[in-house]
Amino acid sequence: MSERGTNIRARISDEYEKTAGYLTYDMTEACGQEMDIMDDEIDAVAVKLDASKLTGDELTRFVLQHKGISRKIATYATGTVTVTGTGSIAVGDLFETDNGVQFSATSAVTVTDTADVPVQAVIAGNTGVVGSGTIVQFPVTLSGIVTVTNASATTGGYDAETDADLYARYLVALQTPASSGNKYDYKNWALEVTGVGDAQVYPLGHGDNTVDVVIINTAKQPADTTLVASVQAHIDPSSEGKGEGTAPIGAHCYVSSATATNINIGVKLTLKVGADETTVKAAVEANIASYLKSIAFTGSAVSYAQIGNQIIDTEGVLDYESLTVNGGTANIAISDRYVAVLGTVTYA
Repeated sequence: MSERGTNIRARISDEYEKTAGYLTYDMTEACGQEMDIMDDEIDAVAVKLDASKLTGDELTRFVLQHKGISRKIATYATGTVTVTGTGSIAVGDLFETDNGVQFSATSAVTVTDTADVPVQAVIAGNTGVVGSGTIVQFPVTLSGIVTVTNASATTGGYDAETDADLYARYLVALQTPASSGNKYDYKNWALEVTGVGDAQVYPLGHGDNTVDVVIINTAKQPADTTLVASVQAHIDPSSEGKGEGTAPIGAHCYVSSATATNINIGVKLTLKVGADETTVKAAVEANIASYLKSIAFTGSAVSYAQIGNQIIDTEGVLDYESLTVNGGTANIAISDRYVAVLGTVTYA
């Protein structure tokens, strides 16, 4: 029985027979069922007009059409490997970590004893960011090449912007009226660059006609030099104020990374019966790091009480005592241009 059909019959006088099988019922029920289908279709269309309910490609289209904001795509991590032997490296030759993350050479290099080779991750995203000394294998033998390693970690690999981050950036654009190079413009311009998680803007930071932009990455950590350079090039290349980026002519922008304020924890844990100590400690540190990420660039101090909450709420923790944050029991204020990051965690 359709909802619409029931409502229609309620409007018809009871002097007519309205039970199933009679003309009045059958006609109104048929119409009602079709109207119920139309109601469902209208509701489905209404959802498409609410960005908070959209995901994937639909959200991408909506924010682009309504605010000109494009989803940030994944980027490829890059780095340098050092190879030994005698031979040649061609563009596209592969190198690999022990856990299967592959990198391809981006330039042809002739190797005589030893040589450095620029590489790029085969797959875009954060999986391509690996530590020093981890690229040590050849998935395909390279004639004359004996060993490979990377002296430095790879950098610049960022995942595509998530739905949550894209929607949050859309709200920032709606709620901060950007116009004619005001400070909201600079914040939004910085956020347009893949890898930027947030930005602070300081007008006149270097004097008249200057703007300082301080950024953190998507992990809410200090940005590396590559990301800083990307944002600088996007807004004002070389800080020359020539209007060759998004900033207007005459405005000199200086982009820098936030500086880390290390939050060092000391605590004694009491674990629940059967809890694995290594697993619990890793979860404690992940929870604290997540809390610090949530307050990055908000102006909030690091709360001693909230650190305690993250610990006690960790699966496997029964209780804790002797908690210290940076050696004390007070909240830790985070200055402008700084971001709180988890430092050492010492367990008594």
